[in-house]
Amino acid sequence: MKKRKLAWFALIACAGLASVEVAARVSGIADVPLYNVDNEIGYIPKPNQSGAFLNRNDWVFNERSMGARSFAPDGRTNILLLGDSIVYGGDAYRQREKLGPCLERGLQGNYAVWPVGAGHWGALNEITYLQRNADLLDRMNTLVWVLISVDFERRVQSWSALIHPQKPPLLASAFGLRRFILPGLHLIPDPAWVPAPQEQHVAIDAQLPVFDKYVASLKATHPALRMLLVLYPNAYEFTHPEDVPAQTITRELRGISTRLGIDFLRVAEDSRWQIANYRDSIHPTVEGNVALAALLKEWLESAPPARAGG
Repeated sequence: MKKRKLAWFALIACAGLASVEVAARVSGIADVPLYNVDNEIGYIPKPNQSGAFLNRNDWVFNERSMGARSFAPDGRTNILLLGDSIVYGGDAYRQREKLGPCLERGLQGNYAVWPVGAGHWGALNEITYLQRNADLLDRMNTLVWVLISVDFERRVQSWSALIHPQKPPLLASAFGLRRFILPGLHLIPDPAWVPAPQEQHVAIDAQLPVFDKYVASLKATHPALRMLLVLYPNAYEFTHPEDVPAQTITRELRGISTRLGIDFLRVAEDSRWQIANYRDSIHPTVEGNVALAALLKEWLESAPPARAGG
């Protein structure tokens, strides 16, 4: 009798777990981008994938790991929008709500915006992407490089199996529980990151010359390419303009831009940017993406591009 009860209990438990797994898969909680991982770029969204987190927040990456449709730049005015999570967007947005699509929609006409980014990327990760896709800038009219102050702290080479999955999870229920539910309830720590062997913090004054040298090389090899360096503030920097690291980055980027003859936009200096545009300590709300896109649109339309794309 006892064995029969245990068998029934096991059967009911298995049926319950199976039901939870089916519900998790149907919910779309595990429908998130997959990544390629290596010890140089750290991680990058895999090319040619799409999905819809929670069956609502759709996302797409093309053959160049851009958050956009198939790469077809010919006959358009092409804008490469480069950055970290501000450009990448993430699970919290629908595809049309992210910065790149907002910018393209605002520009209208024959503009094409090609967003490239990943959460926590630093400036050196972004340089690595450009180096690995050296032909891209030959097909671009404009490079809009969105930067935040921490982008100059290190090249991010570590990764998390939960945040940067390389293959679909075996159990969607376990994945959703570990990635979204338990950390949100503060029942377990944030997902652990796997460090790359050579990863290390690099002082800002050591990274900026590397960035400076690379941007100067772009200016020399692509003289017709319009460039805009955009310094985006986190919420603390926006409400504390006296913040020393932010002031240092502002001064350095402004100096690079002036010396190289390229444009510089410090978002915090525009009176139209408001604290209400943040949904957390750094990322913009959907309305914030629209507002930031409007600032970029104003600059892009201030003068015609130097040459036609393609």
